Amino acid sequence: FTKIPNSNMRKVIARRLTESKQQVPHFYLTVECELNKLLDVRKDINFEAESLAGKDKKPAFKASVNDFIIKAVALAMKKVPSANASWYDDAIVQYN
Repeated sequence: FTKIPNSNMRKVIARRLTESKQQVPHFYLTVECELNKLLDVRKDINFEAESLAGKDKKPAFKASVNDFIIKAVALAMKKVPSANASWYDDAIVQYN
């Protein structure tokens, strides 16, 4: 990981953002996604795993929608490394 020291300005901004999150009413938004193509790919992958099953007829793996989400997040973090970070009082820790 790489430590990026926090300036006083960044610390004040973080403190104020935390205060606003705690003291100001907020709401969450949701979105619906059409995953038909992803579900088709998942079905094909799982079918392939079943066809490669050993003598016990148990597939080597079973892909889930969550597996695809994790893969997408991992690729996004590689593409935008600054998003793969944690806040600490003295520094932002950016993970490799």
